[in-house]
Amino acid sequence: MTLFKLGMVTAAFFLVLPARGAEQAEKWKGWQMPSPEEQDERDPTLIPVGKGAIFVPAMSNSAAEPYYLVYKNNELISEQPMGNKTILPPGNYVVRVGSGVLDQMMRFNVKVVEGRSTILKPVWAGLKVRVVDKRNSPFRGSYELIHLPDNQDFGMGLGADFRRGEILRTWLLPPGLYMLVKTGENYRARTNFLTVRLLPGELVHFTLVEETGEDDASRIGDFLGGGVVSRGEAETAVQNWKLGLLIGGNFAFDRADHVPGREFGNTLNLGLYLDGTVRYNLEGHELYLRLEAEHARQKRPNGDFDPRTDQVDLDAVYTYRIVPWFGPYVRVGYDGQLFPSYIDYGKRRSVQYFKGVNDPESGVVTLQKTRIADAFGKSELEEGGGLSFDISPSYIFSLDLRIGYGALQVLTRGLYREVGCSDVLKATSSETSPCAGPDAADVSYLLKVPNSYRMGPEASLIGIGRMTRWISLTTEFKLLEPIEDWSSPIMKWQLTVSFRLVSFASLNYIVDLAYDKKLEDMLQIRQRLLLRFSYEIL
Repeated sequence: MTLFKLGMVTAAFFLVLPARGAEQAEKWKGWQMPSPEEQDERDPTLIPVGKGAIFVPAMSNSAAEPYYLVYKNNELISEQPMGNKTILPPGNYVVRVGSGVLDQMMRFNVKVVEGRSTILKPVWAGLKVRVVDKRNSPFRGSYELIHLPDNQDFGMGLGADFRRGEILRTWLLPPGLYMLVKTGENYRARTNFLTVRLLPGELVHFTLVEETGEDDASRIGDFLGGGVVSRGEAETAVQNWKLGLLIGGNFAFDRADHVPGREFGNTLNLGLYLDGTVRYNLEGHELYLRLEAEHARQKRPNGDFDPRTDQVDLDAVYTYRIVPWFGPYVRVGYDGQLFPSYIDYGKRRSVQYFKGVNDPESGVVTLQKTRIADAFGKSELEEGGGLSFDISPSYIFSLDLRIGYGALQVLTRGLYREVGCSDVLKATSSETSPCAGPDAADVSYLLKVPNSYRMGPEASLIGIGRMTRWISLTTEFKLLEPIEDWSSPIMKWQLTVSFRLVSFASLNYIVDLAYDKKLEDMLQIRQRLLLRFSYEIL
């Protein structure tokens, strides 16, 4: 009998545990943060002697939620992120929580007791609206949020482009019925609207499917669907990590028959590229990793299948958001090539290699094709740190600005650049210039590029614009001003204009500009026009 009773008690114990866990999960439904009591215990802020504290819990991410305000005698005395304590003398205070203007924020009377942390019960509701296109790709689509039935407009909301490390903002609202309408519409809208009911203490995850204008420019911003989804649905995510992987390629074929100035025969260009991203976001901590790799080869008539594009770019940026639009950052990066590079002159030509001025590495040789870089011929390592600013004047255009201090190391392996005769052969005071002879113009001079190490103030500006349903624009500008030579700044600028043809194909015009006197005295310009086919795996 005793064993039977013990078995019944044990069974009841294990049945009660899941029930209590389910009850707790239901109580804080949809939350991405622990319970208010657990958050309060985790807060490292100590309460001094003679003081007390107010604690207002966060539902999602402190960096994604509006600050709460503390008033004493109608005077604002503190602004704090959600999920953080406010240390105060004992007494009575007014706390305002919520999104919108001051009059729309919820008002709570709170009594602070000495030596204790007073937890404000979360009777408000949370709403996260994830805006996606019809292929489920998140973007900065817009909408307006209206409370019913009093038709109170809480303002415009924006989606987030997770590939750029943007944070999806969380609305904190009074419980009730809300209406999402297309930007510019009002509560009388009978198309392009959706409704959602918010309950006290609940965080609702809402997906809004919006028209980007890809198929019809007149429908930009139209609602295609939407509703409440389970947390994290339709995202490739592991806890607070989000992953992305895109692969694609391009192809070009050219044949010339009896065309003046063109080589007779077939020219084939093949290219592959990979774009992978990893993003981590938790309580203001953002880590963004991106790997871009592109390799293309060209087969000329009677020639080899030689590399034409060979680039690997790896970037890692960590940012701590003090406020949603501002915070310090640190970054590291690698930009280089994997395979050897060659110059094909098309016919036999005299070539001479130099280590430096008046320092030949070899005698004059005659050949048609010569190597100008070994495998990993140029590797650029970048490091930096400073302040990051998120500037987004509108949902169709966004800017990221970083200002700080950086370093650049350029490591070379068998890397040469083509120069003029006077750059490598200098005459002494008693000699005639060695470049004055008639044979000098018939020789290609290749000068070895040495390693270089520089550091100084840095700045970068990244902009993304979505012009129409067909056209998008991305630009990135980087500047490093070496402290050892202020007259020789290092600049890089890339502009990409993408013309979307169909969902999996686009025509891309890419311009790369670079200026670095250690590598080349002139401005380096590279232009590409690519027909790209892509497939999104993650």
